[in-house]
Amino acid sequence: MKRCLLISIVGLFSLSAVMGQSATITAPFPLNEADLDFQSLTIDLTDETWTDGSLDRGNFRLINAPDGLTIHAVVLISQTRAMVDLAFDGTDFDTDISNFSLTIDDSELTQTSSGVLSTNSLTIDAYDESVSISPDAPLQEQTLDARSLDITLTDEEFTSTGSIPIGYFDLNHEPGGLVIESVTVSDATHAVMELAFPAGNDFDSPITDFSIDVSGDILKNTSPGDEIRSNNLTITAYDETPQALLSVDSTVLEERWLDVRTLTIDLVEESFRDYTRLRDRNFELVDEPPGLDIESITGISPTSADILLMFNQRDFDTDYPDLRVKIKKDELAQSNNDLVSSTLTAVANIESATLEPDQPLREDILDGRVLTVTLVNEEFDNPGSVNRRDFTLINEPSGLFILSAAAISPTQAEIILYFTGRNFNSDIYDFTVRINKDELRYTTEDDLYTDPITIQAIGDGPVASLSADSVLTERRLDARELTIDLIQEEFEGAVSLDESHFSLVNEPEGLAIESVYGISTVSARILLRFDHTDFDNDIPDFHVLIDHTVLVQSTQDLVTNSLNIEASLEPVITHVSIPDETMKINDHVTVSITVESDLGNTFTLHSGEIGGYSLTGLSRVNETSYISGFTVTEGGNDYAAHENIPVTGVQLYSGLIPGELYNQSIIQGNDLLDANSPVIQLVTAISSGPMDIGSVIMLRINADQPGYTFTPTSHVNNVPLSSSSIQIIGLGSGDYDLRYTVEAGDNDVSEGNLELEIVARDI
Repeated sequence: MKRCLLISIVGLFSLSAVMGQSATITAPFPLNEADLDFQSLTIDLTDETWTDGSLDRGNFRLINAPDGLTIHAVVLISQTRAMVDLAFDGTDFDTDISNFSLTIDDSELTQTSSGVLSTNSLTIDAYDESVSISPDAPLQEQTLDARSLDITLTDEEFTSTGSIPIGYFDLNHEPGGLVIESVTVSDATHAVMELAFPAGNDFDSPITDFSIDVSGDILKNTSPGDEIRSNNLTITAYDETPQALLSVDSTVLEERWLDVRTLTIDLVEESFRDYTRLRDRNFELVDEPPGLDIESITGISPTSADILLMFNQRDFDTDYPDLRVKIKKDELAQSNNDLVSSTLTAVANIESATLEPDQPLREDILDGRVLTVTLVNEEFDNPGSVNRRDFTLINEPSGLFILSAAAISPTQAEIILYFTGRNFNSDIYDFTVRINKDELRYTTEDDLYTDPITIQAIGDGPVASLSADSVLTERRLDARELTIDLIQEEFEGAVSLDESHFSLVNEPEGLAIESVYGISTVSARILLRFDHTDFDNDIPDFHVLIDHTVLVQSTQDLVTNSLNIEASLEPVITHVSIPDETMKINDHVTVSITVESDLGNTFTLHSGEIGGYSLTGLSRVNETSYISGFTVTEGGNDYAAHENIPVTGVQLYSGLIPGELYNQSIIQGNDLLDANSPVIQLVTAISSGPMDIGSVIMLRINADQPGYTFTPTSHVNNVPLSSSSIQIIGLGSGDYDLRYTVEAGDNDVSEGNLELEIVARDI
């Protein structure tokens, strides 16, 4: 019994091996995740047949199949062949299956009497769907609005091409304000996403994990409702330094025209929250002259606004060099504090008056003389009401009065004198006229006085009265004519007058007598010659000495009365300097201008450039110091720290009088001027092939110049350049080699998707 039983058991377990039954499965195409739902398997039996033509799919089982894969049907082909149609619901799997097979229940087989018959194994390739993004240029806060992302799918495809609704995409860890503008699919695996970052948005810390999600609703292999996430990118933040640049709609912001002036504020690295609804109360003048205020604010653009000033005409006689505008933070998009603008100078208009007689004031002809009062930086408040009571003679000789007075324009009045003929024996050098402040528009504190003129006394002796054909000024001295009229004296008739008989006294250097000719026995005319030698102070006591040998009575040389020669003050620049420090794009550079004394006048800027940047504005510090400035603009000239910076065509004006041009370069050791951002033109991979821990990846960086350093936010594969695993070596001519040693924990990337962001700097 035991022996028979033993034989029976051995026969049972060895039948397959002895008879050689087997089942082989094949597929018409390689099995992969994407096509499983459309695949079929062919079963071929060896040393075995089907029991009948009705094959029950329940007797066929899938072994090591991915979730969602089932048998749809089993169809008999022949006694030894059958077709298995597969069904797959798309459940995602990301790992290849190398041991997929079938088992066939013995009830479907003629030779296999119990158990199952197992087939060979096949491999099912999984699709590891992924998406990678790369920017068209480094993602930086300042230029985000112009950036786009190239989207590349791996083991995945878009279901359509062309424009795709942006709702199928999401941004992750994006800065506030960054949105998707559009997405366009170019082919099954590539698309371009345009980003939008409207002005006024701001962030101050770098973002190192920016990514996107793509919805499975527009993907071939990813299930609807699911999504795939991209690699991470870094967005570099820009730490803004907000500035408000203040300018005026005139060359000079002067007292007289403050009431009609408009200031313009231009914001740099800042913007208004809503420039269409700016509120006057959020803008304040700082260090303004008394009586100056803001009338209205008008927004021009998100970064610009106009301020209309109003001025109550209160007089001030000292410049206000630090006029600024404070903008409250409530009006600003980014700043957490109020912002104060750059400065302008409110130039004081010094009110004055000149006094001009219709003829030289001489004792014997004082009666009936007409004086013209001319106001400078001033005008009559009501010209029609001006009369003699508004004027007072000061230091006048006894018996001299005002007969009548009337305004002939808003800035001029005529006074007719009345003289009783009382004798006075000494010249009066400080005769002037006081003007009542109540008749003046701007002068409010004290009465206004004209400049002094001379009244010549006749006395009991001979007098020589000197007059000129026009006001004597430095710029018009050459070819001026002087006339000498003798009183109680005559020229010797037998003598022919020439220049040797007359001497100029207290004349400026370069002034001489060109010629002399007699008009009559009591008059002579002198033609002057002047070589334009400069002088900067008025000469109040210029006169002529007449040789007594050409006079009938006098035994001593005869002195004429004195005339005033007005100096024309030409601005003379002696030095121009800038801070001996680094200057970069958008910096406003202060320019110090040293001049010879302005003698209390205020010069204005006519022209000038430093390094090719135009000077703007001019503020008086004191009689020898002025302040101007320029702004470093992108694309302007660069100058190394050791390089001389040219100064060209700097010219100041004193009123209408031009000064000398100044063209001396600035020579300093630390005044680097950088107006051009570094440009990285190309990054190429020198290394290639698979890399693992310890491998060195070599990249060649080509920039527009050598000598650059790189910002701390620069990175390769999210490894910052400050890491010891990265070294950059300058090769000269703008080329740099970057060595990146792969370390444990670094991001895995697929071929062609190594992410890097390199930002060069040259300061």
